[in-house]
Amino acid sequence: GYSLSLQKVFNDRHSLNLTTWGAPTERATAGATTQEAYDLAGSNLYNPSWGWFNGKKRSARIVRSFDPSATLNWVWKPKMGTMVNTAIGFRHNEYAQTRLSYYGYSPAPDYYRNMPSFWKPTAEEGTDLYEAQLTQYDYITDLWRNDESFRQINWDAIYQGNLMNRDHYDRDPQWNGQSSTVLENNHSNFTSWMLSSYINHRINDNMTLQGGVSLNYTDAHYFKTMDDLLGGEFWRDIDTYSERDFGHSTDILQNDLRNPDRKIKEGDTFGYDYNIRHYRAHAWLQNQIITTHWDVNYGLELSYTSYFRHGNMQNGRAPENSYGAGKRHNFDNGAVKAGATYKLDGRNYFTAHASYGTRAPLAYDAYISPRVKDTAIQGLKSERYLSADISYTWNYSRFRGSVTGFWTELWDGIKRTGFYDYDLKSFMNYSLSGIHTSYKGVELGAEVQLYTGLSLTAAANFSRYQYKNNPLGVRSYENGAQDDVVRRVYLKNYHIGCTPQQAYSLALKYNISRWFFEINANYLADNYYDLSYARHEEMPGLWKFCSTEAEYIERRDQITHQDRLKDCFVMNLSIGKLIYTKWGSLNFNLSLNNLLNNRDIQVRGWQDGKFDYTDYKISKYPNKVVYAQGIRVFFNFGIKF
Repeated sequence: GYSLSLQKVFNDRHSLNLTTWGAPTERATAGATTQEAYDLAGSNLYNPSWGWFNGKKRSARIVRSFDPSATLNWVWKPKMGTMVNTAIGFRHNEYAQTRLSYYGYSPAPDYYRNMPSFWKPTAEEGTDLYEAQLTQYDYITDLWRNDESFRQINWDAIYQGNLMNRDHYDRDPQWNGQSSTVLENNHSNFTSWMLSSYINHRINDNMTLQGGVSLNYTDAHYFKTMDDLLGGEFWRDIDTYSERDFGHSTDILQNDLRNPDRKIKEGDTFGYDYNIRHYRAHAWLQNQIITTHWDVNYGLELSYTSYFRHGNMQNGRAPENSYGAGKRHNFDNGAVKAGATYKLDGRNYFTAHASYGTRAPLAYDAYISPRVKDTAIQGLKSERYLSADISYTWNYSRFRGSVTGFWTELWDGIKRTGFYDYDLKSFMNYSLSGIHTSYKGVELGAEVQLYTGLSLTAAANFSRYQYKNNPLGVRSYENGAQDDVVRRVYLKNYHIGCTPQQAYSLALKYNISRWFFEINANYLADNYYDLSYARHEEMPGLWKFCSTEAEYIERRDQITHQDRLKDCFVMNLSIGKLIYTKWGSLNFNLSLNNLLNNRDIQVRGWQDGKFDYTDYKISKYPNKVVYAQGIRVFFNFGIKF
């Protein structure tokens, strides 16, 4: 990586500052899996996304990124008490992640058909069929527990299958040489240009005025390329899921009708290719008034947002609605805010803030199935928010802190997720609109000086983040087998997942002779799994498995139940040293995170997006979860001159 900052001071009124930075990275990432897989592997650090190849570990999930950025700032001070800061910025971000793509059977070792739970006996106990099923169940269980190669990616089998396709392709001889499994690269690149200017003007000793304007243009490019054919000669650029439903000769299979049946080589773009071009103009103004006992501020902002999708492929599932510039979506937004602090004396303060406004929906969530077509959520509009907080702050010589109550309501939110639906054999985009969410809670932070250089700090958060209505959901099938389906999704009073709603921290800090020591303990609780919207739709088909209304309600509640992630405890240690020299300073810092090597910390989890609408079995697609690594050690060294 690199970082450079240059400043030129022309005089007391004018200066320029140029800053540029960037850091190319490459890393392997772990894939989420089920608790069954972790238990069978005997470790919460089990990662299904790698396997042995030529005697080395090889990952199927490699992330590569590079984000060169630069800003140029001009600071102008036309007179005492007035400053104007104008900046122009540029950022180009390249982000790509590899994943396996396949035709037919999934090569993922934790594919649900590879798990013992899929083979659990269903026949009547004591029958020959039951014994046969039990034998298969025990066999798969033994492989998972005792054969590492079975629970990791079998790269050799993938290469062997693709090499065999060169001599014989079982679906159509003209496609001899086509890979059955490949490694694709999913790209999310964007280029942004920014121009902003703000002014800070002191009107008098008690009043200041701030204001600013900004312009932003972002061109986001989403596409995928062929990273590795894994022994095959090419990959056919069609939607393989559509082929199952529509046969071999229809246009609906084609990912790009302008280049049908294209044979993809390594490095080629295929599958999907589109841009989202985003424009935003923003202006704001704020006034601050400071008196002996009161600090008051109020302000407003206005913004204009516009974006559209530009398709670079003509998709066979949406031939009239996929290629070229799509419909432009425009949003005019505004917000007002106000805040006040009452200074009871020099040590006790009471503060309150409130704001109301609207903001444009994120372009990423606005489209129902952007990889295929230019169809936005019906009735797309700005999100509204109302927020308020009130605080008490104290500041004494050896004891200081604050306690805050906060509340935020959001209306007309949108969200998009995606998953592969095994029952319908298609990738599914699932969009929600009209979401109402609520965030409220109490926060506490305090620090007490125990001795010279020795202090104890504490922090706590108790909150509730919930859905407050039943929004509309849209299912969009990428294989084109069905039209988009609109359904009501029953989320009211369920928790917003993957964020702890209780958090407590206690830290001891000691500083002496430019040595810095800190040890802290943290406890996190009330962290919930993200919801699967498919589990919260109406379920008319469930009635055929229930003989009474009470049984139906019980089964429905089991399906829609939202599990909690495990509460967790973690300790961290940090040691630092600062050394001054005649030409500058040196600083060293050693950090040990998760000092107790706790490997039972669930950092994220979600209900599997797909659901078994055939038999309504909850266990068929269990929750996915990600665990934190054990102890981690970081060492930083810095020079300042």
